[in-house]
Amino acid sequence: MANVSYTQPGKRGFLENGPLVSIIVPIYNMEKYLSRCLDSIIKQTYKNIEIILVNDASTDSSYEIIDRYIEMDDRIKYVEHINNRGLF
Repeated sequence: MANVSYTQPGKRGFLENGPLVSIIVPIYNMEKYLSRCLDSIIKQTYKNIEIILVNDASTDSSYEIIDRYIEMDDRIKYVEHINNRGLF
């Protein structure tokens, strides 16, 4: 989080317009629901968010949907597992 201005010096996660909220979305073969999920998150009125998408080696077209949304919104971060890890 370089180049971040905090409202409370020394307090991590507080930006000028409020706390940064991280939304983590686990993804495994969610192509049917993924667009609706991401649209809902992006349209929230609270804008100081980061969206972390964790693709657990989906075998459907989830990645193509993810790629489209990464291009649309710079708050989206992407993590990809090469092998399915499941719950651990």
